[in-house]
Amino acid sequence: MGDKIKSIVKQLGLLLVTIVLGVWAIFYLVELSEKTNTAELPKDETPPIIDELPSPPPIEVKSSFVDLIKPEDNYKITGNPYTPETYKKLSRALALMGNFEVAKLHIKGNLDNDKEHFLSINIGTESGVYNAVRRSSDGLDISLTKEGGGIFNKESPIDIELDLFGKQTLSTTKTEFLATRKTTKLVKFWDFIQPQPPAPSVNRILVAPFDKNGFYTGTIQSVRFEYQCAVRSECAATLCRNDILATKCLLDNFGKEAKESWVKWYSKNN
Repeated sequence: MGDKIKSIVKQLGLLLVTIVLGVWAIFYLVELSEKTNTAELPKDETPPIIDELPSPPPIEVKSSFVDLIKPEDNYKITGNPYTPETYKKLSRALALMGNFEVAKLHIKGNLDNDKEHFLSINIGTESGVYNAVRRSSDGLDISLTKEGGGIFNKESPIDIELDLFGKQTLSTTKTEFLATRKTTKLVKFWDFIQPQPPAPSVNRILVAPFDKNGFYTGTIQSVRFEYQCAVRSECAATLCRNDILATKCLLDNFGKEAKESWVKWYSKNN
């Protein structure tokens, strides 16, 4: 009885092996048939795109510069620059017209001692302290302002670049702080150029360092405006003398049409 069972098991085992080998053989033959019936394609089957016209040469855009303050101006801050008469004397009037791609201010200055100093910036209608954090209506947070890179001294003089198209952190003004309780603001200075280019405009710019006791003091060595026109566009920038009217500056530098356009805007908005 045991030998019979063993014989049956052996026969079943042989049958199973035969079936597995048969199935494998069928799949192998099918795969072999497919390979035999398949031709490999070349990597490239289509021609390249050939431009029959010469490629235009790259447009080289160079920066132009307007010096708002030069070393020989002996620009020293010795008192409050925001009184009406002093502001008119110390601020610089920048006239712009056209489409700009780049607009930056390069500011350098020296300080007389190692006390912490800060930099007040005014461009057009926007004002604040560079990279500073307000602590109260009458004070700045020194630690947070230092973390933000808004403190200068004799060993770390003022040497900054302001991208007027970029975002810049300023402390809020006293009026803004009392109204909103916000200690900082993120501004794009270009938005405060009025009227907005390409219209002709004249906007005043002032930079003034002050110490931790709230006294304006220090020397501004240079303020240089760097600009580039937008591609295939025209633009212009010039410094207007403080002893002439904006209308004369625009007339002399940009022409009668620019002057009349600005007068029309000014009359409507002031």
